[in-house]
Amino acid sequence: MPIKSQLEADLKVAMKGGDSDKVGVLRQILAALKNESLEKRRREKLESDVILDDSEVIKVLKREHKKRLEAFGIYAKAGRGELAAKEDTEAKIISSYLPRELSEDEVKKLVQKVIDSGVKNQGEAIKEVMKAAGGQVNGKVVSELVRAALGNEK
Repeated sequence: MPIKSQLEADLKVAMKGGDSDKVGVLRQILAALKNESLEKRRREKLESDVILDDSEVIKVLKREHKKRLEAFGIYAKAGRGELAAKEDTEAKIISSYLPRELSEDEVKKLVQKVIDSGVKNQGEAIKEVMKAAGGQVNGKVVSELVRAALGNEK
């Protein structure tokens, strides 16, 4: 089942179940997906609606998840526990729809495979690892591992 369809189905279940936190988050996610669809339609100058594929949906989910984590950090630092808890709850709900991230060992193997294939430029290596990982890895982790593997420590 496509991720967007799963989100819509879960929204209905949450509404029937009275789970207001989940309803709110899923509505925000579906609105972000609609905005992304409209933006893609505008960028590509299309006449009809654009259907996002799962990779585009995951990109939106990651962006929304990152926003919640950043807000959580800000609220926690400011001593606003109730708002931090709300953002943490929303981040957990969103993360349940994201694919499992690769472990550090799995990422190291990908990095080594890319470097063994002859890529010596840090930027190209990061790009290749990210493509090979299929969105299941944090870019910061990849950057650090590629930098270490190529000997470009900060």
